[in-house]
Amino acid sequence: MRKLLSIIVIVLLQQSLEAQNFDFAIQTLDGKKTTLDQQLSKNGYTVISFWATWCKPCLEELTIFNDLYEEWKENYNTEIIALSQDNVRSADHLRSFVRVRDWEFPVFSDPNATAQRQLSFSSIPYLIVLDKDKKVVYKSTGYTAGSEEKIEAIISQ
Repeated sequence: MRKLLSIIVIVLLQQSLEAQNFDFAIQTLDGKKTTLDQQLSKNGYTVISFWATWCKPCLEELTIFNDLYEEWKENYNTEIIALSQDNVRSADHLRSFVRVRDWEFPVFSDPNATAQRQLSFSSIPYLIVLDKDKKVVYKSTGYTAGSEEKIEAIISQ
């Protein structure tokens, strides 16, 4: 009975991950509105990092992603998106913060924490990898050095 219940829970969790909706409003750093869905790769994987300027592990992860961005884009047809969870009051700070780091991947803002509500995560860094069909194939909370190797193993298939 316990094993059957565990299988049912796993199946339901997998279905809920596959059915997630990414069609919610986000902003460019210039304040223009778009949706996360419009930014996803149509032909490959999309790595989405949910982060904030005050989160040191987030910055470590994004620094590694910046180093890998061109390689992953060229070799694995993978897009990396950084979606800031900083609030509305941090908008000016966010623009200058990102400009100084000169990240190559696109950075967006989610000042109203829509992603956090839609995707039901409570801490950052939070990372998801989507395939071309927008199905979650990997997710993690927190950053551990070397975790990019797990992601590369997924996107290189």
